[in-house]
Amino acid sequence: MVKGGVDSPLFAEGKAMLMAVMNDLIQYGHNIVTIIRDDFSFDDLSVQIHRLSFGKSLISLLKSLAIDCDACVIIAPECGGILFEMVRAIEGTSVLNIGCSSTAVALCADKFQLYKFWCANNVPTPETWLHIDDVPREGEFIIKPLDGAGSQCVRIIKDLQCLKKSLIYDDRIKNEKLIIQRLVHGITSSISCLVRENGSIVFMPACGQIIGYQDGCLSYEGGWSPLLKQFQIRSERLAKRALNGIRGILGWVGVDLVLGESSDGSDDFAIEINPRLTTSYIGIRQLIAPSPIPWWINMEDRPVVLNETWPKGLQWDKSGKVISLGVI
Repeated sequence: MVKGGVDSPLFAEGKAMLMAVMNDLIQYGHNIVTIIRDDFSFDDLSVQIHRLSFGKSLISLLKSLAIDCDACVIIAPECGGILFEMVRAIEGTSVLNIGCSSTAVALCADKFQLYKFWCANNVPTPETWLHIDDVPREGEFIIKPLDGAGSQCVRIIKDLQCLKKSLIYDDRIKNEKLIIQRLVHGITSSISCLVRENGSIVFMPACGQIIGYQDGCLSYEGGWSPLLKQFQIRSERLAKRALNGIRGILGWVGVDLVLGESSDGSDDFAIEINPRLTTSYIGIRQLIAPSPIPWWINMEDRPVVLNETWPKGLQWDKSGKVISLGVI
């Protein structure tokens, strides 16, 4: 569930993820019960649909449907506490949540608290501030919502003077709870993984992120995969450090990274943790053979194998469209 109308970027991403996961679950013989909004155009007789109209309580409906289900996959953004509230509601039922706990969601959704956790655990991450008075005079910066998702309201700021002006005059961000982060350069990427209850991790192919840029604002437009082997190795190594010690990390998790120029990974940075299903599932589900479902639902141990259908990799957009790449 996401805020905003059908034109919202988060709505497009959420719908694409939902359709991909449902198709994969159906192929493996699972019966699906799902909640969708009234403005979501969807018609599939094989899925039990419950529409959430204006005035209805999402949490009440979620709890009532959970009674007759074995497991739950929540597709929701962190912003506004939506993901946290849905996970906490499921934790109050008998259904199995095959995703992160509300404790993990609360930490990862608050980007400043996650920054402090990483600093305490020596995870390389860009300097981050809550208050403009703490920001150094020199450097380029990024401002972003404290609990944002999908690169919404994320802006690049050239210097401290521009930062001050933006915080005062930019209507798109001045009512948001924001963090200020030092801009770091490199390959904007992510790696998704499946974390099991025993703490073991199965890594998916690392992905490059396609980031749009207009009038100083960034936007997530999709991704591509696989990356070169050296970037896969560096991504896995840094993601392990980023996830280490976080209680309640489970199921599908995405770690956003910036991979720097040094081949030894010494200038790689962890940026965020997405304690939920990520849009990269759209591409990864076709890039590996079979889909991620056996690893996720059945907790299989066999190695992840790339699908030979896409010998040169693939690219996807946030609406779910996938194309083959000519080169990698």
